[in-house]
Amino acid sequence: MRRVVWAVAAGAALLLAFVFRSGLQPAYRGPSGARPLVADSAPSTPLPFGIVLGSLNAGLVRLEPPPGGLVIHYWATWNPESGPELAALDSLARTGAPGPRVVAVTSDPMPSVARYVRRRHLTLEILLDPGGALEGTAPRRAVPSTYLFDGLGRRVARHDGPVDWWAPETRATLRGVATGGTRPPTS
Repeated sequence: MRRVVWAVAAGAALLLAFVFRSGLQPAYRGPSGARPLVADSAPSTPLPFGIVLGSLNAGLVRLEPPPGGLVIHYWATWNPESGPELAALDSLARTGAPGPRVVAVTSDPMPSVARYVRRRHLTLEILLDPGGALEGTAPRRAVPSTYLFDGLGRRVARHDGPVDWWAPETRATLRGVATGGTRPPTS
């Protein structure tokens, strides 16, 4: 019994050391902490893309912002907020509504990512970045963390923590980028 307790304690200590050393701390926002994704006051200058990442389903993928924009969503298998976020993104992508290309990026090992995605029946585009190649273009300060780029590669929005993907503000921001703008359309 003591061996089991010591093994569990050692495993928990190793996990905590990894999380705090890597700087990837969950961005908690309270019990229902999801907030809408809203555009920054002004888009940034175009960022360098052309980064090649591993894809869970397609081998290697060159990451470029398409004309309709690009959402980069960082997530992790160990983060409890990632499950609901990925489910919402997957559901949003399945609606067929026009919007930016959505990629979910993780640095977790491929076997655990594949198992996580399979168990949740996700069809979302999952990219693997174990070496942090994307950090120069879209640094992550927390998990989950989300970036929105327009079709020119300019950062339009950044959000640390869970996003309310169904909020009218979020939908308006995504629609604005998808239609070639950087601001939500005004009515």
